Amino acid sequence: MLDREPRRFWYVLGALVCLCIVLIALRGRLGYYIHPRYYTFTVITSTIGTLVLFKAAISYVYTKEPTIINYGSVTELVAVFGKWLLSKGAWFVIIAIILLAWAPARPLMSGAANRRQQQAQEATSASKKALMQTTWFANPKTINQISQVLSIEEGQKELEGKKFNLTGFVRADQSGDSDIFQLSRFTITCCAVDATPSNLRVYMKDWKSKYPVDSWVKVEGSFKALQTSRGQQLLLSGGVQAVSQPDEPYDYLSF
Repeated sequence: MLDREPRRFWYVLGALVCLCIVLIALRGRLGYYIHPRYYTFTVITSTIGTLVLFKAAISYVYTKEPTIINYGSVTELVAVFGKWLLSKGAWFVIIAIILLAWAPARPLMSGAANRRQQQAQEATSASKKALMQTTWFANPKTINQISQVLSIEEGQKELEGKKFNLTGFVRADQSGDSDIFQLSRFTITCCAVDATPSNLRVYMKDWKSKYPVDSWVKVEGSFKALQTSRGQQLLLSGGVQAVSQPDEPYDYLSF
């Protein structure tokens, strides 16, 4: 049999969640989940939460009658091990290490991009006008900005022949063209939940033999009108080089 103290359990769980957030921030990986403008608030509140909830867990006094549960052979093993950790006072650190090892911080990649594929929508005259009036329309810098400019005919004329130096991860192109891949990068407004993939089609012969899907590459080249299975299209063409994943793998919208 095992005494169960539900309130202490929730204190511990909350403290572990807060601790994981703080440790992710210390490792410089908080940008995998939220916009940088929320870093300070998140770190401060998570640190306070860790201290308060941990203090509540170790000082909690169970005053009511204990709730008794029965357990079978599998549960018995877990219960005995958990009771040992509690008695040794090492459970907090050990569980935190297990959680971080089991679920290390990772950025969104092609799997998430495939699930959140951008929906191509016909631009209205109002949206075209708004896009053309942005300060970056004539000189876009990010994959997100360039993909928006390319979405309208006026933008394609603006970008044809222009040179760019862009970094993103490799995705297979849905058209089936063996010499075309998508250079992708997620754009975040608030956090990873609202992350949207932005994509540019890149022309490179036999790219699959050199750059696997989800690898990070830098493309230095210009936009050219090339023949594809969908007819003539504007594609990014130039030198492709493998690079390490950047410390900040996302593009962030600023307001």
